[in-house]
Amino acid sequence: MANENLVDETAVSVGELLVHIATTVRRYKSDHNLPLGTQLQRLQLTSSDQTTAAILAASATDLTSITRAQQIDISSQPHPDAEPLVVTILP
Repeated sequence: MANENLVDETAVSVGELLVHIATTVRRYKSDHNLPLGTQLQRLQLTSSDQTTAAILAASATDLTSITRAQQIDISSQPHPDAEPLVVTILP
């Protein structure tokens, strides 16, 4: 059993967020009959919450690795030309 004093709730939340994004991207690739190792030209993550956007920006290297995205854009509004791949992040 984990010592509750040693659990970093922020780190746990960030980890859950990254797993959620990875799962959504993997589902997208599967739904489009793409091998999981397929590189994505661009992945846009949209969040109106500045804290979440900062966490995503700090995690860009990890996200690039787990999603195989060549470019990751983080913004508060979706790009008009982006193919819809919605990752819903609730506060």
